Amino acid sequence: MMVSAPPQPPLCITAIGWRRAKRDGCSPCWGAPHKSRWAHQLLFSTLYASSLASPHRRGLHLCLARSSRIPALDWQRPGCTRSGQDRPATCQLSRAIRHPPRRRKGPRGWLAATRPRHLDARGSVLLMHGIRSDRQSMVGRARFLSMLGYHTLCIDLQAHGESAGEHITMGHLESQNAAAAVAWLQREFPGTPVAVIGSSLGGVAALLARYEHPPQAIVVEAVFADVPTAVANRLEMRFGTWARPLHPLLTLQAEWLQGLNLAELSPVAAAHRVPCPLLVIHGAKDLHAQIGEGRAIYDHAPGPKEFWEIPGAAHVNLHRFATSEYESRVASFLSASLPQSTAP
Repeated sequence: MMVSAPPQPPLCITAIGWRRAKRDGCSPCWGAPHKSRWAHQLLFSTLYASSLASPHRRGLHLCLARSSRIPALDWQRPGCTRSGQDRPATCQLSRAIRHPPRRRKGPRGWLAATRPRHLDARGSVLLMHGIRSDRQSMVGRARFLSMLGYHTLCIDLQAHGESAGEHITMGHLESQNAAAAVAWLQREFPGTPVAVIGSSLGGVAALLARYEHPPQAIVVEAVFADVPTAVANRLEMRFGTWARPLHPLLTLQAEWLQGLNLAELSPVAAAHRVPCPLLVIHGAKDLHAQIGEGRAIYDHAPGPKEFWEIPGAAHVNLHRFATSEYESRVASFLSASLPQSTAP
């Protein structure tokens, strides 16, 4: 029996279009970091990407580095008008959606809809970034999917980018963001199949999410098996193999300080209830989430499923590392997995 997702705050979506940037730009600008307790800082320095990392990048301005050779994202406020001549034919501003006040709860997102909005869409794809990143890291994936005729939605997971949140919770709250975003796409584009692509923490959220109506395909990249293993990997990277047994000293603090039940935050355990085709992508030299963890997730999934090991890849942006093959494999997987749209 499918477990219904808990009620979620509304998504805050900004409609976007692609454009060729002009030369005269600016660089990302960050606000002051959120203050945190010394224990959180100590754990973050040890784990690099632990669940207790709390400096929150408030005040992120949607201002990308520009150059005459770099395509950039453009976003639109209400009342703005732009010529569509410099945007690809398959992508347009779906509509200007008001960018809400920063204090409002709910993940922030960028939506790019195909043209026309329903008739030609092959599906909708939710894109979720990795830990200590934001939706900008998923722009490359969104661009190629949009050109193939998919609606794309890039969101900031809670406590990342512009989304509210004080602490990263290793999938506990992030999975609720995933469920809310999938539900939003299903309401926004009824009859259109939905797929989810998640990198690292985004993949964890995709697997742990309790969807009211599950997506029709899931792609996960560089996902750890469970939190204790992820912590042990980082201890080994920083201090050597002898430090792996020390991970309970940190995971117990995570449970105490944040009230998390880490036993429930296990992607490998959640894989057995994935209700749709699953593509697992993993770098052969990934030390943060080792290749065996990706294979364990693949083995536990009921299927249909695929596994792609990328030789030489560490815990990096896998789309950027192997762009051509990534786009070919993901496009083929989505084409084979997603049913034909029944949108009116």
